[in-house]
Amino acid sequence: MLKERCTLPQYETRLVDMLTSGIPVYKQLSTLLSKLKAERLEPALLRFYAYVRGEPVLVVIWARGDSLLGACVETGEGSFQGDRCLEILSQIMSDTETMALVEVLSFKGGEKELGRYKFSRPMSPEKIAEMSGEAKKRVEKPSPTALESMDGIQIGLLLSEVIVASRLLFTAKTPSDALRRARNLSRRNQGSLFRVALITRDGGMYNIFVKAGRVKRVLHLSPSGIEGRIVGEEEPLKEILKRDDIVRITVYRVDCPRCEKLILGD
Repeated sequence: MLKERCTLPQYETRLVDMLTSGIPVYKQLSTLLSKLKAERLEPALLRFYAYVRGEPVLVVIWARGDSLLGACVETGEGSFQGDRCLEILSQIMSDTETMALVEVLSFKGGEKELGRYKFSRPMSPEKIAEMSGEAKKRVEKPSPTALESMDGIQIGLLLSEVIVASRLLFTAKTPSDALRRARNLSRRNQGSLFRVALITRDGGMYNIFVKAGRVKRVLHLSPSGIEGRIVGEEEPLKEILKRDDIVRITVYRVDCPRCEKLILGD
């Protein structure tokens, strides 16, 4: 079970609803928002667990009327708030397999506390769901061998997709230990791509991609969660592993063949 880091102001549960499979999540949430509006249970927080590729994802949404004002999404990587979580949230909104209980929470005097959840602008569930298709198109524009030709936003979108498509294997105490174990795993599983994620104190993330026992690529995701970059020779891997501001170390298997082609240039 995830450790809940999407902290909330003082609240009470007002009602519980259900998400069922077969209908996109955004449609079901739109119906729920209309119900809350009619019953004057707004503004409200909606809290539920979704499952993305078998991994639990905690979702907390700040809603008023027909719009979502902000959100916090917690994955195995940690918690992502506001615009930083939109890419993951868009995947959930367009999903038709999610089944979950949705808690509708009322809160008192907590809007200031929820400021960190705020989007740049209010958005409908449908608009957020549409971002999933838009992001996919933007990432697919470059050819499979053109990672170097991507701009920072395109690399950031690719990394967002990789995060959603990653299955957590274990956490480690040191970066060197994580890399050693990932290399060993990749030697035994030659066809799989593994990712060592090093999260720094400022919220940035180094992603070390390993296949067949070798480090193939290092990509960095900015603290904003929006822009990515290719880590070059000016920032040697051995120096990254020695950084003293790394606060979380995890290893994942990446289940996204298209992402793998873009990252490795196959």
